[in-house]
Amino acid sequence: MVLFNQKGCRFMTQELIAEDGHRIPLYVWAPPEETPVRCVVQITHGMAEHAGRYTRFARFLNSHGAVVVAHDHRGHGRTLRTMTPGHYGDRNGWQAVCQDLFQVHQHICETWPDRPRFLFAHSMGSFIAQAAIMAHPFSLEGLALSGSNREALPRILGALQIARLERWRQGRRGKSALIYHLSFGAFNQRFRPARTDHDWLSSDPDEVDRYLKDPLCGFRCTNETWVQLLKGLSKLFARSGLDAMPRDLPVLILSGDQDPVGRYGQGPRKLARDLQQAPCGPVTCAFYPAGRHELVNESFRDRVMQDVASWLSGLLPETSAPEAQMRYTVALD
Repeated sequence: MVLFNQKGCRFMTQELIAEDGHRIPLYVWAPPEETPVRCVVQITHGMAEHAGRYTRFARFLNSHGAVVVAHDHRGHGRTLRTMTPGHYGDRNGWQAVCQDLFQVHQHICETWPDRPRFLFAHSMGSFIAQAAIMAHPFSLEGLALSGSNREALPRILGALQIARLERWRQGRRGKSALIYHLSFGAFNQRFRPARTDHDWLSSDPDEVDRYLKDPLCGFRCTNETWVQLLKGLSKLFARSGLDAMPRDLPVLILSGDQDPVGRYGQGPRKLARDLQQAPCGPVTCAFYPAGRHELVNESFRDRVMQDVASWLSGLLPETSAPEAQMRYTVALD
């Protein structure tokens, strides 16, 4: 089914079939038919949310001539019709979600073979994106990482041991209160007195309320998913974890300095340094004062979305005007 909004933009849903038979829910937002397609932006969402939450951002990118394609990770979004919430699968879940991301990318390459392709990855999706790009032959003009982080490896290995213990104690599909407390329990500390348990997501209370009211958001992930995720992060956060990143891939890192996931800007700055040393790049950084975790849902989201559009435009071959370039000078020390 293809739906149209008042501006003639198109929206459609599809499904791709993975090698293991999993049905990957796909969302496509496209500009009006008379608008030339300048590029295709793939979006990969974060933990305990879904691709449908990016409609406003997708419509904004449509207005700049971009087709936007996104999918729901396993255990998220429309996959919850048949899957346990927050569960990648009983085995090899990390490899599966990385493979799903690449399969969607392949679909984009086949559908729009002559259009530049970009990947916008948020939070958990930013880790999946990095791992997938190093494991599969992506063809991208740029990678944008939002709400990301880069932790010290011993911290990840310690968390992995706890997750394995909780899996042994409760089972693969158990949902550990201890893991939830250790991962999310401190996120609201800087925002006391907090209005909700999720004030750390955005400074816009309406956006936080939308998240809380969304039946496809806010669930806890299973012990097996935590084990799989932390195993993936242990490889990604190793000293040589970024060595396989493409050498000429432009990267945009977006972070709020009040985002607890990125340790209030420390993690994304370390990520930028490590990408530059890999070397990967050029690496562009955009840090937003008072910004929390979900920048495209922040009170200043229009500025964030325009920054992303400017970065995209600066990487398109037909763009040469200086005003199309977004430039930030950020101290990474």
